[in-house]
Amino acid sequence: MVTVQIDQLIRFDDAKPHVQTLADSGHARIMLVCMKAGQALRDHKSASQVIAHFLRGKARFVADGVPHEAVAGDLILLEAHRFHRIEATEETVILVTMSPHPAREGYPRDQIDRIILRGKPQ
Repeated sequence: MVTVQIDQLIRFDDAKPHVQTLADSGHARIMLVCMKAGQALRDHKSASQVIAHFLRGKARFVADGVPHEAVAGDLILLEAHRFHRIEATEETVILVTMSPHPAREGYPRDQIDRIILRGKPQ
């Protein structure tokens, strides 16, 4: 077991959203997304299901053109292969889990069940 202090990993970039992969396994990828007001993650889709837990702030989460105003405490679950984007309306922090890992098909078989930390563990 490893504990990660998320608050210590929060970083903002004036030029673009700060996206940091915290952990990988063949089953999931966990990322921390920090955005200043006005920043956005452009339209994209993934072969993975997306679980977005809004930890701070407020943002517009748009899936297949349908907007949802997300606030701290919201949990958005999105099916695989759906176009989506996130537009921060104020400083926002989101914990994103993608499952299965987006590269699962090419993931090394001997590492599928291992959790590989990418962020700085505490």
